[in-house]
Amino acid sequence: MDKRKRLAAAAATVILLGGEYLKKKERRRRRWWMVSLYKSRKTYNATDLLYDLTREPSGYFENFCRMSAADFEYLLNLIGPFIAKQDTNMRKCIPIQERLAVTLRFLATGDKFSSLAYLFKFSKSTIATCIMEVCQALIQELREEVKKETQTQEMVENENTLPYQKIVANLSEEMAGSLQILENVTVETAGSLQILENVTVETDGSLQILENVTVETAGSMQTLENVTVETAGSLQIVENETVEMAERLVAIENETVEMADSLLAVENETVEMAESLFCVENGTVAMADKMTFDNQLKIACFDNN
Repeated sequence: MDKRKRLAAAAATVILLGGEYLKKKERRRRRWWMVSLYKSRKTYNATDLLYDLTREPSGYFENFCRMSAADFEYLLNLIGPFIAKQDTNMRKCIPIQERLAVTLRFLATGDKFSSLAYLFKFSKSTIATCIMEVCQALIQELREEVKKETQTQEMVENENTLPYQKIVANLSEEMAGSLQILENVTVETAGSLQILENVTVETDGSLQILENVTVETAGSMQTLENVTVETAGSLQIVENETVEMAERLVAIENETVEMADSLLAVENETVEMAESLFCVENGTVAMADKMTFDNQLKIACFDNN
């Protein structure tokens, strides 16, 4: 019993506190009634845009609404009474031509409501309402003018066929297609196996060729090794011949030195011989002078006698 009283007291406390909180909570004030973008509708709006598009035959209106101006006027006269709104003391209503234009633009391009809001200068919620009302009016008024497709015998048979029969027929067609695909896959697999067998045979031939090439390469390497050995022997012979030639050059150099020494000795002997000849010549001159003196002495003695 005490537990129930505590629960009831807690519930009453929560209710009283919630009521006091709701009383104290103030409603958020709206910062503005209309943004500046929508206020500029008085300067330039979608009606002015449509008028500019139809002022000259440039094709811009047909590109914008995806229909001619005459067709636009026909639809406007047809559904105008159903989509028209009344002006109020707070604001003016959106004209019917703008409602139809925004609907046609949405159906033609699939633009987002936010993009259309920047173009037509009214809110996204208003655009959604306009599109829904205009589409309902078009369906209501053009219902009798839309031609239905004539039913053929095949369409009647399809309507009379039970759903499970259609499913079985579709499954049979899918199974037949799957079997055909499986058969094609089997044929392709057989072809792939044949190609694989051919590739295996070619691979065996390539391996045999590679083995022969390996044997030839081993023979070439053996030949190259023999040539290398012969070249090494030739180099040894050349080295020996080079040593012999160096020894010969040393011997020739020694002989050249000996010849130079001999030439020097000959030159010394020649100098000595020249000196001896000079001495002999001096002796001869002295003897000649003595003989001349003797002759003169004899001549003087003879004259004295």
